[in-house]
Amino acid sequence: GFIKLYYILQKKLTAKMPFSVEKRGRIAILRMNEGENRLNYYSVKSILKCLDEIESDPEVTAMVSIGQDKHYSLGLDLDWIGENMIENPQLTSQFTMDLSTLYYRLITFPIPTVAAINGHAYGAGTFIALAHDMLIMREERGYFCLPEAKLNLPFRSEMTRVMVRKRIPLSIQSTSLLSYPFPAKEALKYGIIHGHSPMSNLLEMCVSQAERLSGKGEGLNRENLRKIKMSVFDWATLAYTEDR
Repeated sequence: GFIKLYYILQKKLTAKMPFSVEKRGRIAILRMNEGENRLNYYSVKSILKCLDEIESDPEVTAMVSIGQDKHYSLGLDLDWIGENMIENPQLTSQFTMDLSTLYYRLITFPIPTVAAINGHAYGAGTFIALAHDMLIMREERGYFCLPEAKLNLPFRSEMTRVMVRKRIPLSIQSTSLLSYPFPAKEALKYGIIHGHSPMSNLLEMCVSQAERLSGKGEGLNRENLRKIKMSVFDWATLAYTEDR
């Protein structure tokens, strides 16, 4: 009926926008539709703007993020960084600060967050997912991988903090650091994610979980939830403050 037509029209309107927000009831869906969803100055700014939009809507009680096709996010846009590191050092410096802000905002977001990992999550893209409260992965395709060792790249300090203190179990941190690609079932077995689903039902499952996490009616008290997250993840607040 009307509701189905509304969702179809909304999807068509947002399909042309690389990063956009749509709503299903009181659940906000952050869509990352820029192909591989590589992270550079412009993409991170766009995601932060989407978070602003979600947080400013008092009717939203939880958020789900999802990528496009076979990619959730392949991490840093190394081509963009290489091109701008010398030519635009101020821009790359601002990008570094914005990426740190993105991690921090997701970790301490005042509503429940669910990452619908629809495909490959690599490098910095895995940390976008890890910063959510719940991670659910597509089961038939995609890897969860930290490729820095194979790419001869160092770990950024905030990435290390997120990995060590958020979701990656101690027992497999060494495996993760060796760039092992975890498919969904292995990622669940080792406690990296909370669940997996066929792609055909992934978004619906994540929306359902977001509704469960947010409770009934008006949802959780935002101010209180943010304080709880800042207390539990006090290391994130400290690290973010140090980076300013």
